[in-house]
Amino acid sequence: MSNIQIGVSQLAKTGSKAQLEIIRQWLEHCDKNHSECCPAALSTSGFSIPTRLVDVGEPQCPSIKLVKTKPGDQMRYIALSHQWGKLKHFCTTMQNIEHHRDKINMHELPSTFRDAVNVTRGLGIRYIWIDSICIIQGADGDFHQEAPKMEGVFSSAYVVLAASSSDGQNDGFLKERGSRQCIRILHENMPDFYIGHFIDDFTKDVIDSPLNKRGWVLQERALARRTIYFTHTQTYWECGQGVHCETFRKMHNELSSFIGDPNFPMVALKSTRGARIRLFQNLYRQYSRLDFTRDYDRPLAIAGLEKRLIQAFNTSGGFGIFDDGRGLLRRSLLWYRSSIDTPLKLIQFPNDWKLKVPSWSWMAYQGGIEYLELPFQGVDWLLEEMTPPWCTSETTSTWRTGDEEEVPELHAVARSFDLGRMGRSTRGEAHAIYDRPVGGTKPNSSHNSVKCVVMGRLRDPAQIERNRRHYVLLVREGISGGQRQRRPVWERVGVGYLPGGWISLNDDGMDVVVR
Repeated sequence: MSNIQIGVSQLAKTGSKAQLEIIRQWLEHCDKNHSECCPAALSTSGFSIPTRLVDVGEPQCPSIKLVKTKPGDQMRYIALSHQWGKLKHFCTTMQNIEHHRDKINMHELPSTFRDAVNVTRGLGIRYIWIDSICIIQGADGDFHQEAPKMEGVFSSAYVVLAASSSDGQNDGFLKERGSRQCIRILHENMPDFYIGHFIDDFTKDVIDSPLNKRGWVLQERALARRTIYFTHTQTYWECGQGVHCETFRKMHNELSSFIGDPNFPMVALKSTRGARIRLFQNLYRQYSRLDFTRDYDRPLAIAGLEKRLIQAFNTSGGFGIFDDGRGLLRRSLLWYRSSIDTPLKLIQFPNDWKLKVPSWSWMAYQGGIEYLELPFQGVDWLLEEMTPPWCTSETTSTWRTGDEEEVPELHAVARSFDLGRMGRSTRGEAHAIYDRPVGGTKPNSSHNSVKCVVMGRLRDPAQIERNRRHYVLLVREGISGGQRQRRPVWERVGVGYLPGGWISLNDDGMDVVVR
């Protein structure tokens, strides 16, 4: 009996003083005992104040207002993680920003925002950050300027409220919950106790919730130091020391410890190099399957996480690709579409979009990805076959997503290979996966226009060169490089592996630019 965790038989009413008191105690305990989970002190350089915040005022105030911060401001604030939903959205625009600075009546707010304001007031915090109110929306807004600041917004928040039970702005998250089924146990030599229906399921209620299927939320959860999840069954607390349930049970979620790291990605740095590679590959696998209202947000919604990973791993990189001067660049590039039957869909970015996504990045497409299985310390990487973009950039050696408005380029050696032998291979010695096959066929394979860039070869001294497996990036000539660069530009079309004897390794190959 000593290992049984004791909890409560019935949960407090949502939004009640009793429920808010539980949340306050979670915060107070973490503040006092988990220094690594607490946001940076307001007066330190680690604290980042958002451009705008919502001033929630006093508890009974009938209105709130949008305020513009200034450098040096030291306001403790909460951040909201939520789904926008499909109905008309409540937003700040250039047309109504002055009205929002004057006041926003509480009855004007959609239910989810109203619930967030009431919880913020109940916790004694004066300010909250809500994306659609604090970022000016629309073509004349400042989304492009504010989106790169998401890293600081969520990591500096005192706590994040996650509206896991809400389907959109108008749904709310302080919903009435049914009574928990319990049985009262009477024993003459013991105090009465209750056995209740088990409702502590963090994976089902949080990890697999509709909110966590939203593309922006993965970054929000990883960057948040601590989060309160309002779900259909109960409220959960998550910080670097584990998960607390409203039933008073405590649990540790091994699968989410990487994302739940309050100083992301410090937990990963304690792992081996191979484990770190697995972690970022799993992160990108998960992210590639998430949903977006606007598909072209895909590179932006993970830029803060990518920045953290590049800094922590001491690498160069961008657009889902890392380079440590060894084999990491090639491993990063050898991704492929996860669905055998469904081709990747090229994302149509707006013409005025400053972010230029290259074809060799999975961020240019809709669809889930996987990575080729490559043995650790079992591949000889051919570094001379390709030069990464950060080695040719004139601006910086630590280039990242969005740093430049030009399309980043890979300078590579493209080699011919025998496509005809692919169909005759029956021993699994060759495999090609095309990103967007047309009608189930290889793009222009009949014209032999597809060439390969050799990434590396399987380390097997017992095999002669022509029989060793070679991992390749498949490319073909695409559109012109534009007005400034009148030269052929190549594009990625897939990945695969081939025996060395199928590739023209003895020729000089063709110097190409892959964008």
